[in-house]
Amino acid sequence: MPGIAASGNWWVPFMALAASIVAIWWVGRTLFEHLFTLVFLATNSKNTSAIAVFVFLYPGVFLHEFSHWLAAYLLGLRPSKFTLKPKITRNNLKMGSVTIRSGGPIADSIVGIAPFITGSIVLVLIGYFTFPLGRSNNLLQWLKAVPSTPDFLLWLYLMVVVSNAMMPSESDRKPWTTVLIYIGVVAVLAYAANVMPSVRALRELGVWVGFLSKAFILTFLVDLGFTLLLLVLEQVVLAVRTG
Repeated sequence: MPGIAASGNWWVPFMALAASIVAIWWVGRTLFEHLFTLVFLATNSKNTSAIAVFVFLYPGVFLHEFSHWLAAYLLGLRPSKFTLKPKITRNNLKMGSVTIRSGGPIADSIVGIAPFITGSIVLVLIGYFTFPLGRSNNLLQWLKAVPSTPDFLLWLYLMVVVSNAMMPSESDRKPWTTVLIYIGVVAVLAYAANVMPSVRALRELGVWVGFLSKAFILTFLVDLGFTLLLLVLEQVVLAVRTG
């Protein structure tokens, strides 16, 4: 990563982070859908499928809702009714909620983004202290070291459930439009006043952003592996059912 920071391509870590976030969002939704489908094929019950998905993702769901609650509490929004249970709606499966009074678009946006921030911190901590993310820039070396890590299946499971639950939901994203407009106005004014961050500062920040993207890339690969496993299991169940 220092090599990237020292080069002229200071924007590379930021682009890698953006791409890895999109990749995790996509593969997370796909994994979630196939997990639900697999259980439904085996049980022919939507309620049982919902409960199975909820139990599998419970640590991530708890972290998601607790992050909302903690952010709201710290902002003085008096959160209440912390619930964790699966509920099937028309086009979605809701697994938890926290009742929070509105504090305006900025405060609401902070509460909405809180699960993503805490989830990112957890993924980086797992990647740094459990897998060799902080000691190698070589992707193959990361992957080769994974099976030799003590309790690596437990850590991979935690990465899957955290990454699948940390993305902001539709309700979490509602106040973002106003905040993005604020940020855009501030950016324009900062550019006009010539107080935008220097390229040097962006390069230094890029070192840390690059490390976060490494953790996200590893998470994406883990999620992708679980998704492929679910696809194989789906085909096995279909083959058994059709005789």
